Amino acid sequence: MANPLPIRLAIIGMYLAFPALACARLSPPAPPSPVENQAPTLVEPSPGPATASPQPSATPPASEAGTLFYNGVILTMDDFRPRAEALAIKGEHILSVGDDEAVLAHRGQQTRVIDLQGATLMPGFIDAHTHLFNDAAMMGLTLEAAQQLALQVGVTSLGDPYITSEFLEEMRAFAAQGKLQVRTSLYLIYSTNCGEVVGNWYKGHPPTRQPGEMLRVNGVKVFADGGTCGRPALSYTPDGFRGEAGDLWFTADELAAIVLEAQSSGHQVLIHALGDRTVQAAQEGVTAALAGQPNIWRHRIDHNAVVRPDLLPRYGEAGIIPVLFGSYPLCSPFAPPPDPPYDQWEAPWRELLDANPGLPIAWHGDDPYVEPLDPLLDLYSYVTRRSVSNEGQVCDPPAWLADGAITVEEAMKLMTSGSAYALFRDEEAGSLSEGKYADLIALSADPTGIDPESIRDVQVRMTMVGGHVRYCAPEWQPFCPSVLAGPAGWHLQASSADAAHPPDHAIDGNIATWWAPGVAAPQWLQIDLGAPTAIAGISLTIAQPSPGLSIHRVWGQGPGEAEKLLIGFSSRMADGQELVYRPSAPWEGIQIIRIETMQAPASTGWREIKLLTP
Repeated sequence: MANPLPIRLAIIGMYLAFPALACARLSPPAPPSPVENQAPTLVEPSPGPATASPQPSATPPASEAGTLFYNGVILTMDDFRPRAEALAIKGEHILSVGDDEAVLAHRGQQTRVIDLQGATLMPGFIDAHTHLFNDAAMMGLTLEAAQQLALQVGVTSLGDPYITSEFLEEMRAFAAQGKLQVRTSLYLIYSTNCGEVVGNWYKGHPPTRQPGEMLRVNGVKVFADGGTCGRPALSYTPDGFRGEAGDLWFTADELAAIVLEAQSSGHQVLIHALGDRTVQAAQEGVTAALAGQPNIWRHRIDHNAVVRPDLLPRYGEAGIIPVLFGSYPLCSPFAPPPDPPYDQWEAPWRELLDANPGLPIAWHGDDPYVEPLDPLLDLYSYVTRRSVSNEGQVCDPPAWLADGAITVEEAMKLMTSGSAYALFRDEEAGSLSEGKYADLIALSADPTGIDPESIRDVQVRMTMVGGHVRYCAPEWQPFCPSVLAGPAGWHLQASSADAAHPPDHAIDGNIATWWAPGVAAPQWLQIDLGAPTAIAGISLTIAQPSPGLSIHRVWGQGPGEAEKLLIGFSSRMADGQELVYRPSAPWEGIQIIRIETMQAPASTGWREIKLLTP
């Protein structure tokens, strides 16, 4: 008899290896090549301003954008305005969303204006439950490499649901070092995956709800049944008779007590529930703890892999947030077809949405236990119910699974605004709305405007978090603005950037790291010093893989002034060479420095830029 246990997901996680992820580790940059100490030719300033930037409107806007995208498809996930043509960003926030004419009114002298040429922007994916961080070491990855994987597939916020006291301190140190670039919500474990109670240590770490914070404690994780340890708790035995199968770690009464204690300290409770018997216990436990109150703590039940029909409407009745798998392991050898009645109860997403109108419902990838790591493949699976293996094999669903398909619009809501609600991020992210953080991604195609079968071929071209480009695909470099904080309040902008070599590498004090635009000249890097400054000179250390004739110009600008050429360099140059220039008198009142590469034998960036003080 086929194994009737319907939850292969947890079993698969115990057997899967992660070669694709391990191979994705970032390689360290090579040190600079030794070169002769060559004296470059200086090109003296010519009178009058010069700029390659688009001209702003004659009347400066009341609120000037830092970056402006127009002529695109903007999928906002905002019910008030579901689609737009243009979007403007000021600092970390979205300044304006609307048609081209309205948004272009925010263009100013320093605005980076980007013609999307019909490309698609949407909110970044928000993964409400992933183990990318806490299991990074198991995958052979550093936290930085795991984070880069998330950014490359368009994840801008995530929830990590297995936080021990030791790993909590590791994540806090990672954030304190300024390395955390994905908004991360932590769930401190009350029990282990084997049901062992750790206790209420979480009470020493109250939840935080500061808008925009990169790291927060959100709540408590409770494993209510087996999966990676033991078995999911089901209501029918392998013989098909009513009974008790699997491992239920906590009863409904015990869960009620756990939830009641957690919510007394403001902690949200995340309950791991795979089997239908566990889903029922979790629903009853949360409902009892709420005692008729609204679910202001946003208690949630994650996985919900097997849901009996009588349990479907109970989420909405109590306001409990269900968090759902995107893909189903059709391609896995560990996933035999389920026996009745489970073949009608597994992943019933269509029925669950229909039974709970208006209820926020969220998505999770549960990576690395459910592969491959790609939210767009989960979107594809939601809509078609097909699955794609790590090797690219497409596996067709049986009829009972196909019946659970949802629309692309519904699925995208789960993966953005629904998950934002589950993580208490809905006031700051999850939709492209004015005032929210500029957490967004660019896609190679509009998922709502193509054949559902083509969704699996859509690629993330850019990922932006808080107005900063954190990933840019090589073919999308001309469209990727880069705005990153530098020393002493500096802000950097660049014409384009290689994701592995962002602009801040040019001012980090480390000669082994560099900014690389990734495309040929002309390219530029601009530094806003934050206030008018006297500059006694400039030092530029070249990152240039091929020696040859290069032409660079340095422009300066004070507040309200036209841009002026400060100095130029023209000579045969090579990687690691330092260009230094000190004027006879300091450049006074300079707030913005722009270093422009007009010609180079290959893509040329800067290993280090230093401004010399008088």
